[in-house]
Amino acid sequence: MLNRSLEEWSDEQENLYQKMLRGEPLTKDDMKATFPVRKFQFYGTVFNEKSKQILTEAGVDFTATAFHKFSLMPLVPELIKNSPALVKLHESMMEQGIDYVTMESGSKLSTLTNVE
Repeated sequence: MLNRSLEEWSDEQENLYQKMLRGEPLTKDDMKATFPVRKFQFYGTVFNEKSKQILTEAGVDFTATAFHKFSLMPLVPELIKNSPALVKLHESMMEQGIDYVTMESGSKLSTLTNVE
């Protein structure tokens, strides 16, 4: 979607995407050449059910605004199947409707942490 909106979706990318949909084997070289890691920034409201539950239980009612700097890499099931941590992350993101995750260092504003 993003590449299409930027008019950067090539025939090579479409062919690889169709290959993924057909369940054909992919290589890491396919992915590097076709879906390179891209760097982005996001400033705006962030929300997910788990955060809402934690905040509600803590008696906090507010909307979190965040500034994230991050690189995006697609988690393609065929390529991450031998990495249990990435498979677990991918499944968790799909279950919770999370579009992207960042490392703690990627969040520059309104990072939720435990305070002791």
